[in-house]
Amino acid sequence: MKSLRNFIIFFIFMIISFYFMILEPSYAATHEITHIDIQVTLHADGSARIIEKRRAYFSEGTENFIVIGHLGKSRIKDFIVKEEGRIYEYIDDWDLEASRAEKAYKNSLLKTKDGYELVWGIGEYGSHEYQIEYTVTNFIKGLEDGQILFWRFVNDQMNVPPQKVTVKIQADRDLSEETEKIWGFGFEGEVEFQEGKIVARSNQALTEENYVTILVRFPENSFSTSDLLDLSFEEIREKAFKGSDYGRESAGFQWPFNPLWIYPALFLLILFDKIKGLFRKGAKDPTKSFKRKYRKQYYSYFPYDGDWLDIYYLLYRMGATNFQRLLSAHILKWYGQGKLDLEVASVGRIRKKKFLRLRFIETKAEQEEQEGKLYHFMLRASDQNFQLDQESFAKWVSYNESSLKRWEDQVYKASERKMIEEGYLSRQRRGNLFFKSQEYALTEKGEELEENFYKYINYLHDYSLLNEHEAVNVKIWDQIMVWATLLGLTKVVRKQFQTLYPNYEQESLYSEQILDSTESFTRESTSQRSSGTSRSSGGGGSTSSGGGAGSYGGGSGGGTR
Repeated sequence: MKSLRNFIIFFIFMIISFYFMILEPSYAATHEITHIDIQVTLHADGSARIIEKRRAYFSEGTENFIVIGHLGKSRIKDFIVKEEGRIYEYIDDWDLEASRAEKAYKNSLLKTKDGYELVWGIGEYGSHEYQIEYTVTNFIKGLEDGQILFWRFVNDQMNVPPQKVTVKIQADRDLSEETEKIWGFGFEGEVEFQEGKIVARSNQALTEENYVTILVRFPENSFSTSDLLDLSFEEIREKAFKGSDYGRESAGFQWPFNPLWIYPALFLLILFDKIKGLFRKGAKDPTKSFKRKYRKQYYSYFPYDGDWLDIYYLLYRMGATNFQRLLSAHILKWYGQGKLDLEVASVGRIRKKKFLRLRFIETKAEQEEQEGKLYHFMLRASDQNFQLDQESFAKWVSYNESSLKRWEDQVYKASERKMIEEGYLSRQRRGNLFFKSQEYALTEKGEELEENFYKYINYLHDYSLLNEHEAVNVKIWDQIMVWATLLGLTKVVRKQFQTLYPNYEQESLYSEQILDSTESFTRESTSQRSSGTSRSSGGGGSTSSGGGAGSYGGGSGGGTR
């Protein structure tokens, strides 16, 4: 109890210290933009209607202005300003030297060398809530391999940087991580998918060095824009990522917070060290390397009479399978069931490279079960003829990394629950008076199942020795080959079958070309899926305070004058 009392005293002391560290005098600002709220509506022709609500308190100057440049083929039109239900008068001849009273309730669009300035009068000093609206043509840019929205919505070097910024982007269909990728640059905040929209928010006041740039990648032909760039998305992303912290999550230590947070952060690290592991609930750990056990002991049947997905938890924790093997096994299973056809094609004139093409025969798959969801994912990636090649699938995976990762996590957790229901796993409670948790352990029945899988893998390794006098049944062997794929043993089992029956290759559904091409197909998808973190690969999350070069719209400057 004494150590617990000391711990509580230490905790209270750190909280009080932190409070006084960050407590600073607050003074009422007399000239500020408190909030910029931007709503972007994308149209089928690639244009966008932008509605910006700007809350401010002004005590100097005669006009507001927004600098928008680097437009490519984009143009600004239909610029209006509203305040308290009143629409400002648009005038063509804007006099920068006119008085505040002369500019009141008026707005204009000034052409500059690089684009435009949107200007409108400040009006009376004090509080204002302006609504600025305008259309940008060719807001979406076309690339060699897709389309992008890449726009600077708030400039750096504004003489009145906003305290808070929100950007919401919507289209005539839902925008989601399954079809789009998103990144934010120039400010501290978050960018994410919410209810079919893309939403970016700052989480601290902007300075003159900050800006708000959003990059969104869309699939090809999402919009009928006429501003086509002779660039690939990778060229766009490489330039945008320079100076950012995207892709550097594991490149070394970086301060993710203001230095004032160092003391409470250190305290939390100490606290975490004391309680780590207590909140684990069977979380999916990285798979370990598989090591064979029980040498010369065998189990001659697939040890589980049910759906593979029900025991994914066990096989993954053994290191016997992973996402790639699971995907390969399902492709071969669907091929055997007649749900899809597999074709091995060759490309290249000198060094021919073989690749797999899938043709979906069953095009109305159920989506209730996890296997149906996986089938539907791949069906959606196919073309109008329900065909899917390796390159197209790899591209689709690059857009849908988060969805596939979530699918695997759901499979893992569902397997965990199923194994508990069937008595293979048991919950074990841990903790103390303050922290409770539960972990999972194999029951005696679960340990027996695990042991049988080790012995079954031994059986596959020595299959030709143990079955040399048995009658050949290619259909049963094909079923074993699918199980072997799930366990990463296709080459081992193929060698065993060919030793017993040299004609297996000719009579089997699963030729060497089919097996090798399927492995290549899924290996490519796995590399795309794990090529970066969700944040860096466009799944949303925290923004980068730097980077974003090459964007359209915006520039530097703006505010009041």
